[in-house]
Amino acid sequence: MIVDIRGTNTRNKGAQLMLQAACERIGDLFELSVPPLLTDRTVRADLGLRTTLCDPVVPRMSSFAGNIVPSAIRHRRGLTSDREIGGVLDASGFHYSDQFPVAYPRRSALAGRSWQRRRIPKILLPQAFGPFDKPGTRRWSEEALEQAQLIFARDDVSEQYVRTLRLSTPILRSPDFTIGLKPRPIAPVSNDPFLAVVPNTKLFTHGGLNRARYVQLLAGLSRAARAEGLTTLVIVHEETDHDIAKEVSNTIGARVLRDADPLVLKAALGQASAAVASRFHALVGCLSQSIPTLSLGWSHKYRELLNDFGVADRVLAEDSDPRAAIQRILSDSAGNTRQKERQSELSDQVDVMWERTINALNGP
Repeated sequence: MIVDIRGTNTRNKGAQLMLQAACERIGDLFELSVPPLLTDRTVRADLGLRTTLCDPVVPRMSSFAGNIVPSAIRHRRGLTSDREIGGVLDASGFHYSDQFPVAYPRRSALAGRSWQRRRIPKILLPQAFGPFDKPGTRRWSEEALEQAQLIFARDDVSEQYVRTLRLSTPILRSPDFTIGLKPRPIAPVSNDPFLAVVPNTKLFTHGGLNRARYVQLLAGLSRAARAEGLTTLVIVHEETDHDIAKEVSNTIGARVLRDADPLVLKAALGQASAAVASRFHALVGCLSQSIPTLSLGWSHKYRELLNDFGVADRVLAEDSDPRAAIQRILSDSAGNTRQKERQSELSDQVDVMWERTINALNGP
């Protein structure tokens, strides 16, 4: 059976990690396929993925066009038409929310109508949801989510938002499913103990934090870390963050690390003595490797993730004292122990999620 994976891409390294996690867990059980938009061809080839003949921007039109491509050509080139899809995994992340354009849930709902008529199982993999206060977002999210056989909400807040839609679809809780991904073996990225800083443009485009203040706060944390004997390494986790990473780097005189492979970035994060992460999956990469980590986030999903690891108090506010914050995470042995102990339990929950997902894909 061919399972189509929607909502991932290779520009955002968190989205790429979700794609890699899906391939690792079910790639031996199903043929996996992804739409080509925003997904690098080399990555698709490395992961052994088929290419779905669909453009998510115009799902119905592109699916119709893909269905008329001769089967011999599809087979030879590893292409998947819409009518060949036997199951769908939606890993769209935060697209079902007022904080993103209504076009995202609308496209998902329109694409899902055909699958629903054909009784193709669709599963919403663990992700953040909501709020749904805008009428358009609510209307299209409700339709897209009602089409699913299972919805996995990543946290309590997201689960409650989804429940306000009053769906008939079962709603279950599961933590982020990239937690168990192993990093690449890499050489040391620094000769000295360091603070990893992962910036995110959304802090000032979506989160309401002034850009200059954001840079100032990261610089203050870097100076506080230096006083504790740590250098700073700025790590880029998303293509759109290159400019802000450069600005932070110039402000504090730190080196910037970029890599196309998010598992290399995860390995680099795992070498840090401490971290400040504003990208969600960079935060996952730190917490899952027992790195003492502070978070600057723009939505509820950051605090909820820290809460999963037993350290919800490590969310920074705009007026946080950088020195006190750095000293706290470096000395909080009880919190660091809780964080480490939670890893195994969360990984077990992810295993259960995949078991339920596989059962749903295989049907009754």
